[in-house]
Amino acid sequence: MFKKLFLLAIFVITTNCSPSYKGNDSVEHLGQTIFNAFVNDNFDEFKKYIITFDDRVALLDSTNFSEVKKNAYLRKYDEETPELAKTIEGYFASVKNQAKEKNIVFKKVEFEKVEYRLSKYTNNTYALVNIVFNYNNVKYFIRLLDCINTNRGWVMSGDVYLEIYPVE
Repeated sequence: MFKKLFLLAIFVITTNCSPSYKGNDSVEHLGQTIFNAFVNDNFDEFKKYIITFDDRVALLDSTNFSEVKKNAYLRKYDEETPELAKTIEGYFASVKNQAKEKNIVFKKVEFEKVEYRLSKYTNNTYALVNIVFNYNNVKYFIRLLDCINTNRGWVMSGDVYLEIYPVE
């Protein structure tokens, strides 16, 4: 019995805490992986889940837009995507600073759940994601706006910030 519990514990630790854990095959996995990136102060892991130019091109290819409209979007994406990536990268430090201002120590937080709301536009699925956790008997969430399901899984394409969870 002890051996089974030990193996189960090792499995949970390696899949949920490992920086190499593939965290974008579902919205829940994306949320858990981004949470782990903050807990482990792992900016490189966070960066893996930011939308890329190739993600945006693949999403555009899945639409029935005309070639003229697709080309207009491609020009726009070529200009916007590097700046968008830098902005989203900046949210990592911003959330860490917001946590510091609230005296939150990520290594000591207790994960609660990942909440999300899905929506569709053209053939694409988007999500608003809340990563809910507790610290010192206060409930907080990290919000990921505009997550999108791409060919390589769920990625972030919008704002990321920390808030106190609304009282129910």
